[in-house]
Amino acid sequence: MDGLDELFHQLKRAEYKPEEGTWFRCHLEYSHRRKTYTASMQTFDREFPFGDDLQIPPWACMEELTMFPRHPKHTPPWMTQQ
Repeated sequence: MDGLDELFHQLKRAEYKPEEGTWFRCHLEYSHRRKTYTASMQTFDREFPFGDDLQIPPWACMEELTMFPRHPKHTPPWMTQQ
């Protein structure tokens, strides 16, 4: 849906915790008629959270760590091994 990128980026910034980072994945379900709202965020994963068929370029990990700095104990190994 058009216009959701910026809203999710604002949500990601709002969820950021200094030295801990912010979520990598967000799953949102919304049902207007039944007024059902469900959200789940994955904040920290030791294992790569995106599946084997997704390749993340090294610059994307560096951008994430620049925008949302993390303490090394909160930085999963897959982010620094790129």
